[in-house]
Amino acid sequence: LLITDPPPLGLSGLFVHLLNWLCLLISLFASRIPWSCKNFVWGLLFLLTYLGYTVIHFFAGIGTAGSCELYIDPECPIYDAFDWNMPMMTTIVTAVALVLYTVIAGLYTILVCCRNCCSCMAKPMEVESKDGPENIETIENAA
Repeated sequence: LLITDPPPLGLSGLFVHLLNWLCLLISLFASRIPWSCKNFVWGLLFLLTYLGYTVIHFFAGIGTAGSCELYIDPECPIYDAFDWNMPMMTTIVTAVALVLYTVIAGLYTILVCCRNCCSCMAKPMEVESKDGPENIETIENAA
């Protein structure tokens, strides 16, 4: 199944997918939002949970709110890419999504390492605790 004439991308889709990602990326660099490679597991868990839901959706015959062109209503897939009526294509899409997610999570880990290296030149700030002043790096390392 090849898409020869993709549907036009509307402004809503452009905001949700591109501008929202850019805002999140800027936020990642402008703040000290923590990220480590172990955070990869949460996204992977979400991806696998959604994949499981698409399988349940298919076998339960839930269908979609609207009708689709290729199937009767209970057999309509959630998305054309997750059409379990064509399991080989869906398996390929799933494998590609898992590989892309792994690559993107690795890139984010590298970007955060670069961000942390650039910001380590700043002096660590002192925070006041009930036991006295402490270095912020000591607190971050203890967490």
